[in-house]
Amino acid sequence: MRVRSILSVGIVVFFGLLTLAGYFIPFKPLVDLGGGLLYIAVFLSSIALLVGVINLSRIHLRKAARGGPGAGYSMVLFVSLWVTFLVVFFAIIQGKDVITIWIVRNIQLPLEASLSALVVFALLVGGVRLLYRRRDAVAFFFLGAALIVLFAAIPLPSLLEEWLKGPDYYRQMLASVFLSVASGGGRGILLGMALGAAATGLRILMGSDRPYER
Repeated sequence: MRVRSILSVGIVVFFGLLTLAGYFIPFKPLVDLGGGLLYIAVFLSSIALLVGVINLSRIHLRKAARGGPGAGYSMVLFVSLWVTFLVVFFAIIQGKDVITIWIVRNIQLPLEASLSALVVFALLVGGVRLLYRRRDAVAFFFLGAALIVLFAAIPLPSLLEEWLKGPDYYRQMLASVFLSVASGGGRGILLGMALGAAATGLRILMGSDRPYER
């Protein structure tokens, strides 16, 4: 078992460094090899995603068949998932991209907007609950930041477009502050995700983290 663990870590570290070297060394065979390895990794990730979707469908179908609380939601999820999959699959085969675009615009985008609204609501609830437990500068700063994000997310600039275009410099500056803080927070989240991914990759390359053995 020890030899198997060392061998798996060695293979992962070798191919990881080989792929990473393709980004820094302008040697065409090395770059092509790194691109091929990335293509294989993306393909395997797609297979893993498909297996996860099938497993999720199996769990919810079993829950819907047993009945009980939440069985209706499980059936709705199962039917919606596979109906959407079949519609998009046959639309791609027939070359009708308009169906896929319609699904994205009228189903996926509203769902993502609803999830974004829930995130803002969770921030506000978390800030209020934090004030009940501790009333210090950090708690008030957290709640103030959540309120700024909320004010920047709601369509106030579009509703007050003519008012914001007025000659008053301070009103325009206030609107710019709201939008800048919201966009800055979004960039901070993306930067944190990038740093987290880089840290995870470094841990895997150093062999300290081994998710492939779980």
